[in-house]
Amino acid sequence: MANPEHVALIEQGAEVLTAWRRAHPDIRLDLEKADLKHLALAAIDLSGASLQEADLQNANLAGANLQKAGLRGVQLQGADLSRADLRGAHMVRVNLQAACLQEALLHRVHLHGAYLQAANLQAANLQHAYLQWAYLVDANLEGAQLQGAQLHWANLQKANLSGANLQASHLEGVVLGHTVFQDTNLKAAQGLDTCRHLSASSLDAGTISLSGFLPDHFLQGRP
Repeated sequence: MANPEHVALIEQGAEVLTAWRRAHPDIRLDLEKADLKHLALAAIDLSGASLQEADLQNANLAGANLQKAGLRGVQLQGADLSRADLRGAHMVRVNLQAACLQEALLHRVHLHGAYLQAANLQAANLQHAYLQWAYLVDANLEGAQLQGAQLHWANLQKANLSGANLQASHLEGVVLGHTVFQDTNLKAAQGLDTCRHLSASSLDAGTISLSGFLPDHFLQGRP
């Protein structure tokens, strides 16, 4: 369970927490299973904090520093994580339904089995992120950087991948249907011939031009 003193610090906001962390640089914040719903935590420094199974639904974490934070099983539905730095964070089975992650830094982040339905990931940096089994139905990935990302068996139905860069990503077993590929870079993406097409998707000439060779099975997009 969370340390009550640490929870009280968080509730007082970024400025108070910053002063405390400067005075106690060697103490790890213990916020496990804490109720932090709806809090205004923009630009707060939660780097390295233990937040496993905490409730941060609808919290404002815009621009927050969450580097190397333990976020396994955290509830972040509707949270604002735009421009947040999540590099090195452990986010297995996190719930990010309808969360805003615009321009967030998620480089090499572990998001195995994450629930990202209707999440806004516009221009997010997801290079080499681990997204196996992630649920990305209705997610907005417009302009997202997904080079080298591991997306094995992820569900991308109705996802918007316009302008996204998936160069050298791993798409083995990915589920597609009504997925938007517009000016999407799929060059050297792995596993395109193993994607499961539950319904037709849209794919434009810009995607073909950027991607080079695409296997027939993928282009036909047959269920």
